[in-house]
Amino acid sequence: MRPKYLNIFKDAHINVVSCANNHIYDYGNEALLDTMNYLDAAGIKHVGAGENLGAARRPVIIQRNGTIRYGLY
Repeated sequence: MRPKYLNIFKDAHINVVSCANNHIYDYGNEALLDTMNYLDAAGIKHVGAGENLGAARRPVIIQRNGTIRYGLY
């Protein structure tokens, strides 16, 4: 999706997305890295893709009031 639409996620209070899908690499490595950079800049965490296998497998764990709310892998 185009970066200008990231506000839709923010307006919907979406704070974590999965990038693990069969189309994430359709436009190559540069587009994948751009996607993750745009998400980072918007404050939206992401899982399922990364600069390397370790980054792609890194979980996102969100805590609220000291309690883990969700962990995504």
